[in-house]
Amino acid sequence: MIRPSFIPPPAVRELRDLTRLRRGVLEQATQERNRVEKVLEKANVKLSSVLSDLFGVSGQRMLEALLEGRASAAEIADLARHTARKKIPALVAALEQHQLNDHHRLLIRLHVDHLAFLENEIHTIDEAIAKQIRDHGWHPHQELLTTIPGVGPTSAAAILAEVGPDMSVFGSEKKISAWAGACPGNAVSAGVSGSTRRPQGNAHLKTTLSMCAIAASHTTAGALTAARLASSATTSVASANLASLLNQQVRMRFQRKGNPNNGPKTPRTTGSSVSLCHYTHMLSNTLYCTI
Repeated sequence: MIRPSFIPPPAVRELRDLTRLRRGVLEQATQERNRVEKVLEKANVKLSSVLSDLFGVSGQRMLEALLEGRASAAEIADLARHTARKKIPALVAALEQHQLNDHHRLLIRLHVDHLAFLENEIHTIDEAIAKQIRDHGWHPHQELLTTIPGVGPTSAAAILAEVGPDMSVFGSEKKISAWAGACPGNAVSAGVSGSTRRPQGNAHLKTTLSMCAIAASHTTAGALTAARLASSATTSVASANLASLLNQQVRMRFQRKGNPNNGPKTPRTTGSSVSLCHYTHMLSNTLYCTI
């Protein structure tokens, strides 16, 4: 018989609705930030080329002064705070030739107001996600996922929303890797290797795992520092390893404690991802000792 498709329970589907909505609202907020920068570039305001974050403390203070339209370039640059004060001469140069008019100010104000609304929505969604996890007793699963380098509370909630807290429905780490679309393809016919393109899988989970893998590559956790994700191939391997690790760690089967035979197998890989795979395997065995 054909195996039934994975249909998560209602509580997991509700969490999934929230995490996917959060990602969509976050993308809208990013679009609004980009629109603000585009208007500033049209008006010959080059703040984004000097400030690392236009919407940080210094950037927002300067942006508000530009919208008021009463301060000079030197006065606006003097609003910089903390390390941005070292860039005051560059800020003055970025501001003194600006051509910001009332039309530009109206557009920026509309974008900024919409951005503030979206940020409030994200805050509301975060509270709803935390309540959903708390009400269904998934907080230990979330905490366990955050012990993996690169996985924060938000990513852990997104992973839980896609796969649920019960890994028995997948059967093995290989199956969940394939289901997530994080494993490399393997098309071989008559000894000739074909495309190794990853399967489509769960786009939401695959995106989250890829982002976690990239974030993990920038940590200082042991051997991982030697395996920077410099190519899409390495990212693919990192995503597959995180998916495998996820399957092993979220089981929360306390009866496995002290049984080394139930630990994950050593991943087979070559090239620049050897250190990353070794670190993932080491981390997985370490976590097994804690559950």
